[in-house]
Amino acid sequence: MQIISSLLSLQAKQIRDKQYVDKLNDSKNRIKSMTLVHEKLYESKDMANINFMITLTALQRNSSLLM
Repeated sequence: MQIISSLLSLQAKQIRDKQYVDKLNDSKNRIKSMTLVHEKLYESKDMANINFMITLTALQRNSSLLM
């Protein structure tokens, strides 16, 4: 996922139209969210039961840092 995020960053640097740069940044943010959920699943002792509130709080914290 890091490779995809890096490729989107490279592409965004070459685009001048703010609308498209914003869309690429939105995609990067979605990838970061997926990465965070994946990490929480990996850290969980029981993959069938993760602490949703901790995951949701981490997602919220992550999204506020991105804005």
